[in-house]
Amino acid sequence: MRGSPVRLFTATSKLKTTEIVSSNDIDTSNINLLRKDSNKIEDTRAEDTREERIFIGNFREEMDKFSERKHWRAILKLCEEVKQSDRKPDISIYNTILRAYIPLGSIKHSFKILEDMKLANVNPNLTTYHYLLRTWSQAPTSEQDPYLREQIFEMIVNDGLQPDLKIYECYIDSLLAGEECERAFEIFDSLKSKNIYPQLELYIAMIRKAISINEPRIALNYLKSLEQNLFYAPTSLYNDVLRICAYEYYADGILYCWDKLKHRGLNLDEGVCIDILYFAGSHGKPDLVVQVIEYLMDVRRLKLEKFHFSPLTRAYVNAGDIKNAMESLNIMRQAGFQVGFFDTSSTGLYSLIRKDKRTIDNAYYCLEELHKEGKIVDVSALNVVIAACSNIGYKRNVDMIRALETYKAAEKLGVQPNVETFSSILLVCLSAKRKDLADQLWKEMLELKIVPSSLAYNRMIAIICTQDDYEEAFAYLEEMKAQNLLPPRSVYERIINKCVRHGDSRAILALEEAENFEYKFPRSFYQDLEDQGFDLGLAKEIIKNQKKNFNQQKISSNVNNSDVMNEFVDIIKSQ
Repeated sequence: MRGSPVRLFTATSKLKTTEIVSSNDIDTSNINLLRKDSNKIEDTRAEDTREERIFIGNFREEMDKFSERKHWRAILKLCEEVKQSDRKPDISIYNTILRAYIPLGSIKHSFKILEDMKLANVNPNLTTYHYLLRTWSQAPTSEQDPYLREQIFEMIVNDGLQPDLKIYECYIDSLLAGEECERAFEIFDSLKSKNIYPQLELYIAMIRKAISINEPRIALNYLKSLEQNLFYAPTSLYNDVLRICAYEYYADGILYCWDKLKHRGLNLDEGVCIDILYFAGSHGKPDLVVQVIEYLMDVRRLKLEKFHFSPLTRAYVNAGDIKNAMESLNIMRQAGFQVGFFDTSSTGLYSLIRKDKRTIDNAYYCLEELHKEGKIVDVSALNVVIAACSNIGYKRNVDMIRALETYKAAEKLGVQPNVETFSSILLVCLSAKRKDLADQLWKEMLELKIVPSSLAYNRMIAIICTQDDYEEAFAYLEEMKAQNLLPPRSVYERIINKCVRHGDSRAILALEEAENFEYKFPRSFYQDLEDQGFDLGLAKEIIKNQKKNFNQQKISSNVNNSDVMNEFVDIIKSQ
C-alpha cells in the first residue's frame, strides 16, 4: 500500500520505535532487516577474505553516503540487500548501521538495532556504545531522556567493557547537549584519576561551554590544564577566554590571558578593551591601562575618547600613586580633552587627597615634584588640592590656610588659575563661612579677566546666604541671569529659605521665579517652609491672582515696597 508505515526493526517490542515511510519500490512486507531466524543461522566462523573486506568497505561507504544525505529509504534498501544475501551480520555491519543512524537522532530506534544485535548473538563493543551516545546527543531535545543515556553507560559496565576516551568524550558531549554542565565538568575533571587524558578538541569544547555559561574561572582552569598537557592552544581560544574574563571582571583570567596574548597576537574589539580598561582602573593596574591604550591606538587604529584615558587616573589612584595620577590629568589634556573637577572626583583622586591633612600635604608636595622635574602641572591637579581643603576626613574639617597657600603657589608651580580654581576656593570659603575672603577672591578673579561660571555664582550666593546681611545675594542672582546663566534650583532654595527665616516677602517672588523656570521642589522643602511659619497655600494663591503683574518682574533689593508683598506680610501678621 502506498505510503504505508513500517518499523525499522521488529526484533523486540519493548521500545516503541520511530515510524518511517518507505519507498513504494521497496518490498516492506516482511522486513526484519538483518537478522534471520536464529535457528537458521549456523554457528560458523566467517572467513576473513579479500572479498569480505571489500564488501564491508563498500557497505560502509554506501551507508555513510546515504546517512550524510539522510536518504533513509536507500539505507533500508541496502539493509534489505544484505538480508537477502547469505552473509551473516557481524559487529562491523551492525556498527556501520548504527553510525548511519546518528544523524537521524532517534535513540529509541537505535536501541532496536541493539536489541537485534543481542538476539543475533552479536556482542556490542565500545564502538557500538560510542555510536549510541552520539545518537543520543543528536536527538531532539524532547527525546533526550537522561535515563536512556545513563542506561547506555551502565550497559558498558555490565558488558565488562572499560570506557575509553572516545566513550567519555561522547558521554560528556551528551551531558553538554542536555545542558547538564555541572555533571559534564565533574566527569571531565575525573578523567585524570582514570589515567585518561583528553585531547585538544575536548578541552576546547569544555572551555567554550564554560564561556557560554559565563564561567570564566572554569574556562581559565581548563586553559591552564590544556597547556600543562603540552597542547598548543589556538590563539583565538585565549582571546575568547579573555573576553569572558573581561566581561565578568575576573582578575586572574584577564591578567593571565593578556600576558599570553602580548606575545601571540591580540584580537579584541573595542568593547572588550573598554571592559579591560575599567577593570585595570578599578584594580590599580596602570601598566595594563597603558598597554590597552597603545593596542587601541597602534593596532586597532581607533580615535580615542576621554573615557579611554580616565581609567589611567583611576588606576594610579587605586594604586595609591597621587603623583602619577596628577600627571595623567595633563596627559588627558594634551590628548585634546577638557579636564576638570569632575574628572578628579569620578576617578577617586579627590577622595584620596581629602583623607586627612597629611594626604593634602603629600598631594601638594607631588605638585612641587612634578614642577621640579620639568613636567607640566595641570591646573585641575592644583584645583583638586584646594577643593580637598573644604572637606577633610570623616569630620569634614576645613583648612582655609592650606587652601590659600596652595592657591598662592599657582604662579610658582607654573599654573594659570582658571574659573574652576576660584570655584574650588569659594567652596572652601563656603565651608568656613568666610564672606570677607570670598569678596576678595571674587575681585581677583575679575581682575584676571576670568568670567565667573554658573558654579562660581552659585557658591558666592551660598556664601552670602550664610550671613545675616544677604542683600547681595539678589544682586549676584540678577548679574548671573544677565550673563545668560540659568540659576540652578539650589540657588532659589537658599534664597527662599533665607527670606522665610527673616520674614522677607521676597520669598514669594523667588518661589514664583523658580516655578517659572519649571523647577520642582521636593515635598520636604515645602514642609520645612511651613514649619517656619510660611503659608504655602496662601502664597500660591497670591501668585496665581497676581501672575500677570509678576511675570515680567525681577527679583531685586528694590521690590520690598510692593503693594502685593505688603498685603502678603499683613495677612501673615494677622494670623
